[in-house]
Amino acid sequence: MKRKISIIILLIFVSLIFAQSTTKVYVTASGKKYHTAYCRTISKSKNIKSMDKEAAKRAGYTACKVCNP
Repeated sequence: MKRKISIIILLIFVSLIFAQSTTKVYVTASGKKYHTAYCRTISKSKNIKSMDKEAAKRAGYTACKVCNP
């Protein structure tokens, strides 16, 4: 019984870590920066797509200096 509880606690802990590491950011088709959902610099932009922050970094995007995601 203790083993099952330990495994459940471990799984919950790992899922919480994974959930925190997947931050959504937003990029535009023509931009080179990634932004938060509420950044004023993309508020009027079209063709906004969301992606994982780490994926945005791997794709060559850098953080916006206004919203600093």
